[in-house]
Amino acid sequence: MRMKGRPTMAFMVVLIMSNSVLATAAYAEATSIQEIAERRYAVHHKGLQWLGMSNEGVFVPTPGESLWVPELEYPGGSGTVFLYSGGLWVGALKDGRAIVSGASDFDNGTNEFGQLEYGTVDDMANEEIRSIGWLEKSSDRVTAEDQENAKKEGRYLGMGVLGVDDDNDGRVDEDPAGDISNDFIDNDGDGLVDSADPDLDGDQVPGSLDDDGDGLEDEDDSARAAQELITAYVDTCADCLEAEDGDGFKPLGIRVVQHSYQWIEPYADDFLVMRYDISNIGADLLEEVCFGMFFDFDVGHMSQTGSERCEDDYAYYYDDLKIAVGADNDGDEGLLSSLAFGVRFIETPVSDPQTSYLNFNRLSGGEPIDDLAKYMMMSCGRRYGDKKEEADWRMILAIGPLGDLAPGETMGATIAIVNGFDDEHLRYASIMAEKMLDPEFKGPTAPEAPIFLSQAGNKQVTIKWKNNAETALDPALGSVDFQGYNIWRTGDGETWTLVSTYDLPDTLGLNAGWPPPESLDEDYNYEVVDEGLMNGARLSYVVTAFDNGHNGDGIHPEPWDQQHSCVGVLESSREEEFWLTVIPAASTQAEGVLDSVYVVPNPYMGSSRLEGYGRDGERSRQIDFRGLPPVCEIAIYTLAGDFVQELFHTNGLSWESWDLRNEEGREVAGGIYLYRIGSEGNERIGKFVVVK
Repeated sequence: MRMKGRPTMAFMVVLIMSNSVLATAAYAEATSIQEIAERRYAVHHKGLQWLGMSNEGVFVPTPGESLWVPELEYPGGSGTVFLYSGGLWVGALKDGRAIVSGASDFDNGTNEFGQLEYGTVDDMANEEIRSIGWLEKSSDRVTAEDQENAKKEGRYLGMGVLGVDDDNDGRVDEDPAGDISNDFIDNDGDGLVDSADPDLDGDQVPGSLDDDGDGLEDEDDSARAAQELITAYVDTCADCLEAEDGDGFKPLGIRVVQHSYQWIEPYADDFLVMRYDISNIGADLLEEVCFGMFFDFDVGHMSQTGSERCEDDYAYYYDDLKIAVGADNDGDEGLLSSLAFGVRFIETPVSDPQTSYLNFNRLSGGEPIDDLAKYMMMSCGRRYGDKKEEADWRMILAIGPLGDLAPGETMGATIAIVNGFDDEHLRYASIMAEKMLDPEFKGPTAPEAPIFLSQAGNKQVTIKWKNNAETALDPALGSVDFQGYNIWRTGDGETWTLVSTYDLPDTLGLNAGWPPPESLDEDYNYEVVDEGLMNGARLSYVVTAFDNGHNGDGIHPEPWDQQHSCVGVLESSREEEFWLTVIPAASTQAEGVLDSVYVVPNPYMGSSRLEGYGRDGERSRQIDFRGLPPVCEIAIYTLAGDFVQELFHTNGLSWESWDLRNEEGREVAGGIYLYRIGSEGNERIGKFVVVK
């Protein structure tokens, strides 16, 4: 077991319950392909929260000393972490006996769920992907290479971008249409599930075949968030138990399908939403069902260990919003970057259900150790008092009894894990999480990122861009809310200069400079010149589009964000993947097409912010070659001249990624490497350093 650490300031969780119980008409068919898969790990890292999960329902699993899984770090990269362990509890009476199946409990070793094989129905026979653990969908554009790499890592990647006609058919985000294969849910509401549903009238199974028989594959799939993760697990696998609780192996006979969503917009980057669809896959009636969340929270800094981190927490509850809170007592003398984390129920299967809030001091005992004690606490309706004395606290937040669950029926529940820099910020963020339910988690988004080009000259850079952002629909509104453009410049990736801004002439915003100067290049609509620059300086540019801030759906940045210059206006990303980098120069030579090429990060110091996470929670190594022409070849050698790898850049973009593996698939050693880039008879040679 990991050594426990110490806490930060406050921790809360929001639990959203669906108001329906769904009968599964194709129950037998839907459960016929379930087999236990390998344990896989996934990480939410798109918003301000970083959270690691396993495909057996555990938050912050323990994958081994060689792997790192974020312990609900907020803000990501700050080192301030909140969780030691946690997960879903489901309790019910089965044949008159109380049984509780949980992902984690008070000894942090009892996980009663086993991970399912997960993939599309069409691909279940493909041995290469039979142990898929996660389906991942993203609002980022996804290439065929991304799909192939994800498949090898135990994930599927969705394709498409919200608000964009990805398949050029004149329609935007036409999902949902038909049934997503093998997610165990009736997505189109026709009573049929997965392979039993012939009504696949829209191809939304990423990485799969032509599901609707129209000759097109994955034509316009889109995530409902910047990052969407899906997995499934059951409590019927005796061999999956790491440690039995006091009752031994006593399953309810349930399957849980877990969907989780994360956003990057300022009104939604402080919470994660997780939906649980819990199905009775056994033959017995489950009576008096209860749902709950268990959390062993340790709020502190990741550098802290043992009692220093875990034994100075507080535990309390806001009755008006029904939020259970865990908090650090003092912020550890300024070491911590954030204050709050918590859980709140905001929609339930029954009106105004009984709620139970319980907290326990690890050092004092009193925690339930068997199913009967756990079920009694989940269903008791008690509200334990606020604990403002320092201790190592754990908590349970539960609702129920909620009624019965017959064989083949599904009851839905959703949680939102919420963070904030103080309790006021957190409370408001939890309200925003609730508001995201109505548009099916598709909140307002920034306009589509403008397509642009940057060209270096003598002490100047010319930026040209297209007007594609002006006609892109906001998926939450169903209409265009474009307001203007910003042109940004950076030399170090941290400090930004606003080169120019253009705002539509109306009652909103600055009404500045509209329209932008017209471009003489027929491939672009607008053009601006950034003058007075230093020749030889490497400069990165990005053109962004922003909306008018009138979302029309009640979803707006919380007051904390408004006070920090996020006043409801949503702007497209300035992340590094959108940069174009150039170097102003006094003259342009024939080989100038390669003059702006560079490697990032250089040196590579064991990891970089470009990297994602693989199927085992391990970072995927990555460096980027930037400033490339649309087509070129990249050859990599050791300093001694030994061939390492060759990359063929053909995607038309300005960068190409390398996974630091040689032609035999092995990771390269640390050292100095040379690269040679060739394009249309031109050649550039450079070097970069790998430090491990």
